[in-house]
Amino acid sequence: MFERYSEKARRTIFFARFEASAFGSPFIESEHILLGLLREDRTLSMRFITPGTSSEALRKEIERHHPPRESIPTSVDLPLSNECKHILAYAAEESERLAHQVIGTEHLLLGILREQSCLASELLQQHGLKIDEVRKEIAEREPPGPGSQALRASASTLGFFQLALRVANLEASIDFYTKLGFTMVRELASRSAVLTNGSCNLRLDQNLEADLLLSFLSPDITPIISRLQSTGVEFEQLAHITADGQTKAVMRDPDGYIISFSGRPRPAPPTPPK
Repeated sequence: MFERYSEKARRTIFFARFEASAFGSPFIESEHILLGLLREDRTLSMRFITPGTSSEALRKEIERHHPPRESIPTSVDLPLSNECKHILAYAAEESERLAHQVIGTEHLLLGILREQSCLASELLQQHGLKIDEVRKEIAEREPPGPGSQALRASASTLGFFQLALRVANLEASIDFYTKLGFTMVRELASRSAVLTNGSCNLRLDQNLEADLLLSFLSPDITPIISRLQSTGVEFEQLAHITADGQTKAVMRDPDGYIISFSGRPRPAPPTPPK
């Protein structure tokens, strides 16, 4: 599931696994990913964490919340906690949002900040990190890699995608896709769950009306819709605002499968004072 991860991001996950073992934790938790980031990418941590706050100080804060227990051998396979699964899914979304070709340590940092209720996010917020400010600086200092602009302009780049499948047995399907390399992100309900492989989400749903639903998720789908319409593509439902505030548009492929586009438009920049 880490094919799109940079070497630094992969080593961060490796160090997170090591930290979980050292803490005697049965799961890899958000604070272990944070410690992995501090180990692997000191430049990133120095950019965003309040001056004067050392990695040792953050480690002590984590230890106060979760005192280390007897260490677990590194040969024991430790699963990701649900919070960590959310963080990895958010990291993939942030990479797509910024049109970056790989998932790097900066996206893992944003993923942590988006999982606001986890310990790592709470600690970072206490030290002054705000997700909008971090995202803005990353976008300004780390532009898309070579070829990303061309990909973004291409009709094949439609945003982060999620595939929804109607399933008869949710537990059996979760087991099957887990063996294929997906990890659980969250259970939406007793008959629905979302998994990820680091680059896309897979929703398994016993209540889905269609057999298959391909959803493209983007912060702003308006330019995507306009570009597709200019090519002659027809929509079954043009862009409209749903009850939960999302902008959504729907089309069907030649075989009748539903394709949806969903997003929340970015807020307009403030009007400069005259």
